This record gives sequence, structure tokens and C-alpha cells, in this order.
Amino acid sequence: MASKETLECMAELYQGEILGEMFFEALLGVEDNPLARRVLLALIQAEAETKVRLRPAMERLGVPIATAPGTRASVEAALARYKGAAWSEIAAGSLAAVRDHYGPRYKEIARIAQADGDPVAIEAANHMLAHEMSLEEMLGLHIAGDPDPTRPVDALLRYPMPTLMPVAAT
Repeated sequence: MASKETLECMAELYQGEILGEMFFEALLGVEDNPLARRVLLALIQAEAETKVRLRPAMERLGVPIATAPGTRASVEAALARYKGAAWSEIAAGSLAAVRDHYGPRYKEIARIAQADGDPVAIEAANHMLAHEMSLEEMLGLHIAGDPDPTRPVDALLRYPMPTLMPVAAT
């Protein structure tokens, strides 16, 4: 059986996916650059598929899957920080958040789950770590100007979003 600390960590992982999906969906509604939209769609799909993948583990562990009250407020606060920002600033901020906060935190959660020894929590934490590292790689590629930056995320998805189609000259 998972410890209280591990269960709290699992809830944090799950709520992080809810937060990410809500945040990126809100940004999609105001972004019109095709490549930026492709990156946002990959982010939304990754967050959504990861939530679906985590739900059985959360149920087995007894972790609630309802959106926590503070999650919506956290999304609104994050959106307010980027109000009026250019996509390049949002992408850079998202990369920094993954690299400096979520990546290290999820590594710590994977360590906690491993030490606790619950196989369901270990698998969930390890998947989340791989997921987060793919987001970091994708955002880094995008910022570096890669024309097809979503490859790392697409590789983890069961249902990746379609790639950008060349625009026909008119």
C-alpha cells in the first residue's frame, strides 16, 4: 500500500495534468500561428492522454480524480501572467516551468514512489517523468526553430495530432 506522501504526490501529478490541459486549451483559443497551434495541440493532447492513462492508477490508489478547487485558480493566475504576451514568451515560459519546476519535481516524485515500493505509483510516476521530459524536449526544439518540434511528444501519444500540412500557393 502506498504511503500518505506517495498518495499526495500522485494527486499532485494528476492535478498537474488537469492544470496543463486547461492552460493550453485557453491559449489555443487566442493563438493563430499554425506552428504555435500545432505545439499547443500536442501539449493539450499529451495532457489529456496522460490524464486518461493515470485514471486507473489513481482509482487503484484511492486518489480523487475530480478537479481540485485550487487548480482552476492556478490556471487563471498563470493565464494572467501571460495576458498579452507573444507566443515566443509563452513558449519560453512554459519551457522554463517544465525544466525548472515540473521536471525536477516529477523526478523527486518518482524517487519517492520508488522508495515507497508501490508498483502502481512507481509506474505512474515514471510515466509522468517521461511525459514531462518529452514536453521539455518539444518546447526546446520549437524555440530553437525546428519545423517539426512535436516529435518527442507525438512518440508518447496513442492519438497524436496531425502534422502541419504545407500551405498551397494561391
